[in-house]
Amino acid sequence: MSRLDPEDIKNAAGERDRELKRKRVIKSFLWWAQGEKQRWNSQNNEERIVVKRQFAYGRMLTLFGLFTNFAVYNCFFTGIYNFRQTELLDMRRVPFIGKFALSSLVAYYMCSKLWENNIYESELYEVALKYRDRYDKSLMPSINQQSNNSNIEEQSSVNTSENNKNLQIA
Repeated sequence: MSRLDPEDIKNAAGERDRELKRKRVIKSFLWWAQGEKQRWNSQNNEERIVVKRQFAYGRMLTLFGLFTNFAVYNCFFTGIYNFRQTELLDMRRVPFIGKFALSSLVAYYMCSKLWENNIYESELYEVALKYRDRYDKSLMPSINQQSNNSNIEEQSSVNTSENNKNLQIA
């Protein structure tokens, strides 16, 4: 992945910092790509496969999180009082909201760790870098400045050519 890195990521302090910056680029790309459904069609099939695979994995993790929430709640937070002599915590006294919030937190943590580990792949990073100028806000000011400079140069060349035409006519 280091061969694909742009200058701002190459200049990071260490490998851990570069990894965090790469993940940040990939995450912002995925948020942007979610709204660009028309872009991922059969014309760019390889990119479509890479991006759609990530979206499918996200949906699968959502279902996994719902099942995990249900399983953790039912396995650990409902009391099975017929088979226990003592409990560490009397679950009948803990309110439902507290038990449900804790089981949701466990499910969210598990799914977020799985998501973080899955998005760090070179194919997705390559596609994210290809479209980086369209979604990365930190890159946009430098691109706008470059395009403004080129527009000024084009306008000055157009004005010069118009002046030359006026001189030739007169």
